[in-house]
Amino acid sequence: MKAQAKRIIETISKNIKTDKFDKEKQVRLIMNVIAPDTYEKKFEELLELMFMEPEEGDHLEPGQKKVLDEDTMSIVVQQIFRKAQTEREYITIYGDLCERMTRQELLNMGNERISLRVLKDSKFRVALLSSCKRTFDEFLS
Repeated sequence: MKAQAKRIIETISKNIKTDKFDKEKQVRLIMNVIAPDTYEKKFEELLELMFMEPEEGDHLEPGQKKVLDEDTMSIVVQQIFRKAQTEREYITIYGDLCERMTRQELLNMGNERISLRVLKDSKFRVALLSSCKRTFDEFLS
């Protein structure tokens, strides 16, 4: 059974690297196989989708290394939020994923030290909190 699961994960990983799937499907595939034993690899794959090498004409802030793909970021936020609601056994993984994504975004922006002052600059964190608030408001109305 483990060998079959490993083959499935390898096949999915190979397919993710092709342009065959759109980003939403790629994110869903990654999120569907994220588990403690695949966490680091899948985290890196999500980073590759969210942060792109700058192209000619891209505006980078001083110290910024890569460009955040905000459309992909929104998809990642939605998927993490959905998975955290339905898969409570992995809630710590999703919490850690959010913390690391925020940290990575801030480091990418050139922030060497993460403080409360720079946390507000994280678009990932803002999108995640907005999603939480929107769901909370829907639940109460």
